[in-house]
Amino acid sequence: MKANVLFFDRKPPVGRNPWTQKLWIYDSARTKNFTLKTRALVRTDLDDFVACYNPANRQERTETERFRPFTYDELVARTRHPWISSGSATNH
Repeated sequence: MKANVLFFDRKPPVGRNPWTQKLWIYDSARTKNFTLKTRALVRTDLDDFVACYNPANRQERTETERFRPFTYDELVARTRHPWISSGSATNH
């Protein structure tokens, strides 16, 4: 299973500006491969993601090798990025 986790704030735009100015992406596909038959996903596989996501204080997130923010302008300027294109796990 290859997957990235994306989070958005669901709020109306402020004027002509989108509410979400920064999109944090966690790339679990790069080094972890899960299948239903040989390597099922278990809760401990999510520990790094939960620590990076920092649900207790989202404003104090820090960038890591797998977890990084993209600004709205970066997202609009790119049509594809290795983390969000198909096959991201094999392109690194």
